Amino acid sequence: MSTPTATIPAPKQNGLEIVYKTLGLQTEQAEALKKVIQEVINTKQEMIEISQKTNERFDYIENTITLRDSECTELQRAVMLKAAELTKVFLESQSVSPVSKNYYSSKKGQFIRLVYKRIKSRFNVHKYTLVTHVEFGKAMEFVNDIKLNDFSEVETRETIKQIEIKQLEEKND
Repeated sequence: MSTPTATIPAPKQNGLEIVYKTLGLQTEQAEALKKVIQEVINTKQEMIEISQKTNERFDYIENTITLRDSECTELQRAVMLKAAELTKVFLESQSVSPVSKNYYSSKKGQFIRLVYKRIKSRFNVHKYTLVTHVEFGKAMEFVNDIKLNDFSEVETRETIKQIEIKQLEEKND
């Protein structure tokens, strides 16, 4: 028969040892968490920098893309309609008797030039086609809001060509 062997129970850890080990584990976890948080902070900073660069590029693109062909055509149409309207109002305000087609066309051309001149001045471009795409709506609104009294008498006075047209047509009558 074998003799019974006594099993010796494992020594119980001292309460302070348990606290010490727990603190060691918490310190490891805190260091790991600090690393994760630092990565999040770095990633956030990178995202802010990327966002700023993207916004700068977007602003550059917005400020350099000019009108599309279809927008140029639409703006031209608005200028033509505005010039016709201004010509009609001008002739009515001057109590000019019915005028010839040549005189009317010359006067309308004068207003077309004046409206384009206003567009170029307002949007600081040397050709109306260089108005930026993002300002197209503002350009259309600007043209539609132009009134006859926005022009000086010097700008709307009869041109030499218009005087010649009147004289030639008076001779032919």
